[in-house]
Amino acid sequence: MPTSSCKKCDPKSTKGCLIKNRLLIVSMIGICLGITLGLGLRPASLSESTIMWIGIWGELFLRMLKMIIIPLIIACLVTGVGALEDKASGRLGIATLVYIIVTQIIGVMIGIMLAVSIRPGTNLGDEAQFGTASSTEYGDTFADMLRNLFPENVVQACLQHVGTEVSSNTSKKNAGFATNLTKPSKLVIYKDGTNLLGIVVFSLVFGWRVHAAGEVGKPVYNFFVGVSVVIFKMLTLIFWYAPLGIASLIAASILRVEDISTAFLSLGLLVLSVVVGNLFHMLVV
Repeated sequence: MPTSSCKKCDPKSTKGCLIKNRLLIVSMIGICLGITLGLGLRPASLSESTIMWIGIWGELFLRMLKMIIIPLIIACLVTGVGALEDKASGRLGIATLVYIIVTQIIGVMIGIMLAVSIRPGTNLGDEAQFGTASSTEYGDTFADMLRNLFPENVVQACLQHVGTEVSSNTSKKNAGFATNLTKPSKLVIYKDGTNLLGIVVFSLVFGWRVHAAGEVGKPVYNFFVGVSVVIFKMLTLIFWYAPLGIASLIAASILRVEDISTAFLSLGLLVLSVVVGNLFHMLVV
């Protein structure tokens, strides 16, 4: 039985396959165009203002994705869990919560090990310091993850997440002997950046309870169904803009890099870290 995507599209010709995968094809064209444009314009030594206008279309693409990601996650999770039976949605919610916690813990551990061993980005000129973080700082990372699972304010979770900041306070122990005592202090603060973990947990519980509300909760469920349909329509438009955005991002990035060979080496190490981490996570975890 044929399994290739082209045969599924149109057994008699490749036209159906090309039509079905046209978004992927134009995205690949955008990548090639961005690399060609960036490498071709490097000898011109363009000004920062010109590079900004080349890259602004990619910046707009990233802004579109960030704009739509939170409504997309909330609508999909609420409608997905809300469509299940009460017992099934409860089990699914608990299983999903446990899965998120366990995979996040394992993911953080894998990320730390790969960052210390492969050290991507160390060839860019900035000296990165590895091995200086104590075990308590790694413990703070896990504690922050648990705090972010249950945000104090859902609206704030769309903009900020919890993080532990470590600072060293130096004080004089004895003025007569001029002895300084350095004592690290930890402060739990809010940092800029979406708290996706908290939003996912809230959406799962919300969808679970919407179903449990019965007939009273149906208008709420139907509202999120409509939101999800509209969001996917918007997402289709953004995907069609993706080739231009990708080409713009790649071209501007190549033009801003001083040493292209070092940048590609660091990028290769980063890609290696991501690929190894994902393979380990998929095959082992």
